[in-house]
Formats: sequence, structure tokens, C-alpha cells
Amino acid sequence: MENNWYKIWNRRQGDEAEQPTLLSLLVANGYDPPWSSGVQESGWMAYGKHIAARLNITPKDSLLEVGCGAGAFLYPFYQQGNPVAGIDYSANLVKIA
Repeated sequence: MENNWYKIWNRRQGDEAEQPTLLSLLVANGYDPPWSSGVQESGWMAYGKHIAARLNITPKDSLLEVGCGAGAFLYPFYQQGNPVAGIDYSANLVKIA
């Protein structure tokens, strides 16, 4: 049996030459139409703040995300100074992250 998910996620790419933005990371992760309703940056930031509050994450806390994709979830934490790291099935998405 062929592993189609591996092919799908490794086809996703970003422009490694440009400085990533939250929007470019969301698109690389697959949150772009027509595959999703088009996640908005403001909603994503609110989601991150909600998770941070629920888990009592402070700027001094280190975060590791398993299945990080291009790093969109970790990006807001990185911007506020948290040490972040991630691993993912897709080598292309990890390069973006």
C-alpha cells in the first residue's frame, strides 16, 4: 500500500528565501482555500493565546510541537521570545519552520 499522506505533505512548499509570516506558515500547513475555510491570522493568534492561558505558558517556557508542519502554531510563541522546537513527518515543512 502506498503512503499518500507522505506524498501530499512533502509536496507542500514555501519560499525558503523569504522571511516567513504567520499567513505563509498557515498556507504551507494547508489552512488555505479550498482545503479549509481560510483561517485568519487574528483567529489563529487568539487560539494561541487561549492555549497559552489554559496551559499557563509564560515567555520563559520552552515548547516542543510534535507534528509542527511549517510551525504556524509555534510562530506566535517564537515571536514573544519562547524557545521553540518542532518535529514533523514532512521534511519540506520542517525546512520552512
